[in-house]
Amino acid sequence: MVQSSGIPNDRPIVIVHSSAAKGNFGSAAFVYWTLKSAGFSNMAILNGGIRGWKESGGEMSKISTPIVQSTSQVSLNNKWLATHEDVDAVLDGTSNAQLLDARPLHQIMKTASLDGSFNLNANELVSGSMASAVSDESIFMRIKQADLDWEYNDVITYCNNGALAAVDWFMASEIAEIPNVRIYAHSLNARQKAKSLWNKVTN
Repeated sequence: MVQSSGIPNDRPIVIVHSSAAKGNFGSAAFVYWTLKSAGFSNMAILNGGIRGWKESGGEMSKISTPIVQSTSQVSLNNKWLATHEDVDAVLDGTSNAQLLDARPLHQIMKTASLDGSFNLNANELVSGSMASAVSDESIFMRIKQADLDWEYNDVITYCNNGALAAVDWFMASEIAEIPNVRIYAHSLNARQKAKSLWNKVTN
């Protein structure tokens, strides 16, 4: 997929989103996380996305650029990934990792958090006007207010589908430079489906 998309590993990569809604930043952060896990390092998210670029006077073009298959070689690193088994280990007390729910309250009211979870609402880390990251100062403040032991224990962030969790991960890992944060990429939707399938098989 990386090669067919023409993504090079010898040039800087800027990830651009449409900035139509706050969720667009989460999608960009998930792409960033995916590429970092595949071995890419020289990357950035365009803060404010396309709208921010236009409003700052950036030039646009209607000429499409043909995709040329790249020769990038990737090797997946699971350092920033948490699996079903990792989360189960936290829930049964055999892991000291901390669970971080990235969802806003109205989503938590519909589907409860995993037991013992802390909360860092990803929507409060993104400005709604252009789906841009809030100031570094605000990011650091909200990370501190989440009241986790960021320094000594792993943190596993999750949401319903991965996008909000990617925002928490990006802000903590890439902006605040906290090294021990992982994304439960399956998140709650896939977890519920997996548990439902397992129950059907075992009952």
